Amino acid sequence: MAIAASPRTVEPAQEFPTVSPLRMLLVCGSALLVGYGVVLGYETVRFEEFTGYLQATSQLIVAGREATLETLRVAPGDEVATGRPLADLTDAMLERRVREQRHDVETRERELARMEAERDSRIEQELLEIDDRIFDARIRAAELSRKSRANRYEPFASERWPDLALPGDHYPWWNDDPKPLNFDVRDANLVRQMLNEVPVAPQEKRGGQEVVDKEAADRFCSERIEDLEQRKRDLPAKISRSMRIDAEQARLDFAKRELALLEAEQALLTVRASVPGRVGVFFKQAGERVLPQEALVQVFDEERPFLVLQIPSSRVADFVPGTELELRFPGGRTGSGRVTEIPPQTTGATNEAGQRGATYVDVHVAPQGALWPELPFGSQVTVRRAR
Repeated sequence: MAIAASPRTVEPAQEFPTVSPLRMLLVCGSALLVGYGVVLGYETVRFEEFTGYLQATSQLIVAGREATLETLRVAPGDEVATGRPLADLTDAMLERRVREQRHDVETRERELARMEAERDSRIEQELLEIDDRIFDARIRAAELSRKSRANRYEPFASERWPDLALPGDHYPWWNDDPKPLNFDVRDANLVRQMLNEVPVAPQEKRGGQEVVDKEAADRFCSERIEDLEQRKRDLPAKISRSMRIDAEQARLDFAKRELALLEAEQALLTVRASVPGRVGVFFKQAGERVLPQEALVQVFDEERPFLVLQIPSSRVADFVPGTELELRFPGGRTGSGRVTEIPPQTTGATNEAGQRGATYVDVHVAPQGALWPELPFGSQVTVRRAR
């Protein structure tokens, strides 16, 4: 039995309302704004923000003396080490004084060299004369020694030498040997002359005749030679004093000290970095006059950056040393810091009428954790503190 198929009915498709692109954009924008507002509200509730300024430990480089800035050896932003020249100063009066003092030192050196040459010539001549006297004294000592030996054999030397020199049977009374003494008359005359010329005080008389004392003669000659040797040792200093070489040497030393002081002042004309770091902006340009304690440039130590955060003096209790802060640097980078110092003084603000308003405190914030980005000193940094 066949069953007849019933006809199939097709329902029409359901149509959805069409949304325009503009409406869709508005809806997405609204959702984004709502989400951003929620996040911003949450951040605002959780954190409070302040403005800080990037700084670094710095050193002001001063001129050191009154002069004119001649040239700049570095440019702002250059890295410098301790002792590197930064600028050159010029002082015409100082340069003239240095030239005059150098000429004075050279003149005195030439004069002192001339006087020393003259002194050496005089010393050499005087030493030759003293050496001659010493030689004569030694000859006299030898003669006295020979005379003293002759006295031991002839006590009556000054009168008996002629008798001793006579041939025949004339013998001295002390000679037991009947053999005659053979003396040459010329030798006797020579000995008599030597004995009569020696200025030795008589020490003993035998039979009415003077006898030469060997010890007294030796002592006399030794004292004479020692006196001459001492004169040789004292001669250079004595001649130097007589020529006033010591005074000229003192004047030369004083002139050299004066020159050293002037050259030390001249060295200050080259301004050098007293600390390592990065050169800031020069406060003076070439050709300008500078004073002794006037700053030329500021050198920053990039190894020790910090933030200066100004807060109302009423909020000091919220920024005690050790407080951790969140930092937002220009360019979107973040970092962290820690309060290290709160200066004891405050800075005041005035309104348009000139009346004193609120007072602020400069809080110092040091790096903590990751290194801070390299930014120009003075850049603004957002500082956030958790409530």
